[in-house]
Amino acid sequence: MAEEKAEQIKVMVVGASVVVAEPVTAVLARTPGIAPATQAADGVDAVSRLRQTPFDVIFVDIGDPKVKLATDLSRILRVDPDAQIVLVATLTFANVKNAMAAKVKGATEFIQAPARHTHHISPEYFSRRIADLAGSLGRARKQRGTRPAALPKPSHDYAVPKSLRPLPRRRPKAIAVASSTVGPQALFALFSNLPQPVDQPIFVTQHMPPGFTRTLADHLQQWTEWPCKEAEDGDLVQPGRISLAPGDFYMTVERGGRGPTVRINQGPQKNYCRPSAEPMLRSIIDVYSA
Repeated sequence: MAEEKAEQIKVMVVGASVVVAEPVTAVLARTPGIAPATQAADGVDAVSRLRQTPFDVIFVDIGDPKVKLATDLSRILRVDPDAQIVLVATLTFANVKNAMAAKVKGATEFIQAPARHTHHISPEYFSRRIADLAGSLGRARKQRGTRPAALPKPSHDYAVPKSLRPLPRRRPKAIAVASSTVGPQALFALFSNLPQPVDQPIFVTQHMPPGFTRTLADHLQQWTEWPCKEAEDGDLVQPGRISLAPGDFYMTVERGGRGPTVRINQGPQKNYCRPSAEPMLRSIIDVYSA
């Protein structure tokens, strides 16, 4: 029994609102394999608890007025650089902006909580997302082990040698990128280090809810200086510009009279997510493989 309890995923919920923190705690309480969640009133309390007990996953109610997201995130990551931090909030412009900045700085994922103005987010879907993320992130964290707080971060992004495939002889006609959890950090790293200009159009599908992808596109353009646009139906494909799939839509490419054209649609979800990389990649192959 003690061994089974030790294997349970340890979770902390930061915040105390009845709209977000309490429902998250309730979902975790009835999720198998999850230990009873520890609740922290604010970021200071969370850091104090984290110094005493390692947690596999941390849920942060970013709409709670006591939570100072930028400061609290920095302090948590200073104690545990590998902390798996899931941001939770209702959909507002301020929450989107703050969550996007936090994801760039190291937060793992963002979940929208149900609200009157977001009917597409059902309580059932919200509960499933909370339980799934707690389980998947917690198991992955246990497999990696807990990193001690004193361990310094690598001095650069290439501390671990990587073996790359040989470059193809044929020059590519398009560049496609797909990313999910912790994807924004990877996208900022990729485009910050990718030399400009390039002759190929760039297509990106990042798993994100509606409202976030426009902010992500703006941040990518501002911080990496790459032309980037949340895709709209009928956009003409342009060399060297990033077309980003909008939240809750698929982005594809088709041949047109004036050249390749972006199409977006809300077809049935694939692998429980929309946008998805599969439709994008298939259409790119159809248009550019000839």
